[in-house]
Amino acid sequence: MTFTKPYSLFPIKSGWKIIPEKVQFLVIQSKGDKEHVDSLKNKWHLHLATPEQATYLVTTHHYHPPAHCGKIKFRISAEMSRTHLVPETTIEEYVLKWGESKAIDESKGSWIIHSDSFDGIHNEVPGYGVSKFFRVQSFGGKPVLSVDAPEQVTSHFLLSDNS
Repeated sequence: MTFTKPYSLFPIKSGWKIIPEKVQFLVIQSKGDKEHVDSLKNKWHLHLATPEQATYLVTTHHYHPPAHCGKIKFRISAEMSRTHLVPETTIEEYVLKWGESKAIDESKGSWIIHSDSFDGIHNEVPGYGVSKFFRVQSFGGKPVLSVDAPEQVTSHFLLSDNS
């Protein structure tokens, strides 16, 4: 009696995909008393290989007594991959003098303004906002980075005399 049975491999986690050309069938052990006859040898062939599933059809021959049956131990393996989107970061360096402004190209997505001021303070402003020395605000519907002149900086903050 001949038995043909499908054995399948699936990605173990969501988002992972099988690389069809990297599917392998590894025979660990194949035996049976009638394997000297070609037509009665254990057989296997790749039936299906997609990113979602790899299936081999495995054929063994069974006789009486069971000790003479074809037996096979095997492993199906494949390389797998997953798509992981990595955000692209573009760094554009601007050197602006006191009182100068620069329009920000927002077609590239969101932005974060990083600055290191002369007093050693590192500032980061994501999107629209204000720091100690610059501001990002909408001008004509577009984001504009403005570097405040020293006299404007002092007007942005309430100074108090603790004496």
